[in-house]
Amino acid sequence: MHGCMAGGNIGEVSVLAKDRQKWPGSTSRLREGVDVMANNRLEQSLINEYIGARGHDPDALSALPAAKRHTLLKDASIYASAKLCEVESRAHFVHEIRDALADIPKKTKA
Repeated sequence: MHGCMAGGNIGEVSVLAKDRQKWPGSTSRLREGVDVMANNRLEQSLINEYIGARGHDPDALSALPAAKRHTLLKDASIYASAKLCEVESRAHFVHEIRDALADIPKKTKA
């Protein structure tokens, strides 16, 4: 099964952009940094979705008792990680199908 990477550090993108200026061959690292940033935004959206679905305002979590907040955030993180893995797995599957179709010879009209 395809492994999933959830989470990352948004600060990596600015470091990678600076690296690209020093080392022009680092385009793939920059692309990876952008992917990490997009995953972070998606992960945060999924966490907010989970919290909202449980009847809480994501921006007002500090009003909850610490134990309840911790449990809610832990469960939301697990939910978001599972969803990110699902998205990544589907994308990987689509790429595999696309690659397999590219290998099939095209029929020519006789």
